[in-house]
Amino acid sequence: AKKVDDLYIAALVSAAAADWEQTIKLCEEALAMDPGFIPARKVLEQAQTSLNLVKQIESIRVETKPAVQ
Repeated sequence: AKKVDDLYIAALVSAAAADWEQTIKLCEEALAMDPGFIPARKVLEQAQTSLNLVKQIESIRVETKPAVQ
């Protein structure tokens, strides 16, 4: 079984690569083992915010794409 610290470090690596979905998954796993692990909670919140921004940007890109002639 992975330890909380290992999951947290893996989450940081995913965050550095802007892999927000993986970051969220790993932080949630760490928090399931240790709900009081504040660093994982903070990274989870940042990853959720970043993922939401990415989704908003993608939706704007879709809306502003010129029609194909």
